[in-house]
Amino acid sequence: MAMLRMSSSSLQWAMSMLPNVSNQRPFFAIKPPAVSFLKRQRPGSSHMRIQSRAASSEEAPAAAKKGSRLLPDDKPLNVQLPSESNFPWEGGESQRSLLLLDGNAILYRAYFKIMAKVQYGSLKDMGSEADWVLTVFTALSTVIRLLGIMPTHVAAAFDYKGLTFRHEIYQAYKSGRPPTPDTVCQALSCLKPALLSLGINVVEVAGVEADDVIATLALRAVDAGMNVSIASPDKDFFQIISPSLRLLRFVPRGSGIVPFGVKEFQERFGDIEPWQYLEVLALQGDKVDNIPGLTGVGEITALKLVKEFGTVENLLENREKVKLKRPRMSLMADDGGILLSKKLLSLKTDLPHHFLPYSLDDFQCQSPKDDGEQFVKLLNAMSAYVDSSIPEELQDRASQLWERWDVMESAL
Repeated sequence: MAMLRMSSSSLQWAMSMLPNVSNQRPFFAIKPPAVSFLKRQRPGSSHMRIQSRAASSEEAPAAAKKGSRLLPDDKPLNVQLPSESNFPWEGGESQRSLLLLDGNAILYRAYFKIMAKVQYGSLKDMGSEADWVLTVFTALSTVIRLLGIMPTHVAAAFDYKGLTFRHEIYQAYKSGRPPTPDTVCQALSCLKPALLSLGINVVEVAGVEADDVIATLALRAVDAGMNVSIASPDKDFFQIISPSLRLLRFVPRGSGIVPFGVKEFQERFGDIEPWQYLEVLALQGDKVDNIPGLTGVGEITALKLVKEFGTVENLLENREKVKLKRPRMSLMADDGGILLSKKLLSLKTDLPHHFLPYSLDDFQCQSPKDDGEQFVKLLNAMSAYVDSSIPEELQDRASQLWERWDVMESAL
């Protein structure tokens, strides 16, 4: 699938993808709501804030409110935009910078965050219909916060549904994973159009994973002299960290975002280079993706072996010199499994142009040509499932973001 851009037809498609629960509750049948356009009373602002009359307290169906799920006391979202000054670049500033969003990871993080709130009682459980809507809202909140570092370019990558080249190499790749939760599937079908209408290009490529798309685009941007931030918790990206390429990682609890670059990598792993983390991954394997590692070897032992031998290939050539008994026995019995694991865990950083036929300029941050009309229509359509101020807060944050993009674009 090529890079997507929002149009009126794709908006209608997104509306049609909203789950139809009219059989249970007729008032939940989603249709584009009646909207009124109010020009924001802010000097120099051309962006619109769209309010849904159907979402007003007088006209919203009482049953919809009764069946919705509420945030505790309807607390405002913590979507304060971080400042670029909080995340200085080790290799120096660049006039152009690229933010790459790991769309699947951001969505799953939002999903688990909502489920945790329900489990621990900080979110009132009044039905299941709102799960996917709150997941989308939470993911959008995260994206807007990430955009607060003000990159000049941005793109979101998602996994394309279907098998990849890794499945051809190893048929058991990712086998045993539980099915994708329905909530995630429903949220995904609306998150992509929401990102597009926000002004973020979405990239999916058949046969490869989002990680490979991100890695290839990241290296292209670094080669072009740009600074690159990858918003993802995935450790696989450690292998491509450089002075001009860092990760933006989420703190385990809360909504904090921290940079993870060369300095942080060295503080955590000591005397190995970021590219050598692939060797560590190959030795320890990846249980989530069903990639076998070396029997009896975890991250600590893998780090020791990589520090001593440098690469998996050198380790295999000198396996008899390994002092630790269990790893040595596993290495002696290895018949190519470790090299297979390394191949599976290696990010593709050189996808050919016909896979990703895009110029970096295609990802320049630009406010929507429709002044955000489609973005807000999507929010208003989804807001029929929840009684909350979240959609309005997201509109406000998006409007602020677009204004900053307009200023930045005029300065480039």
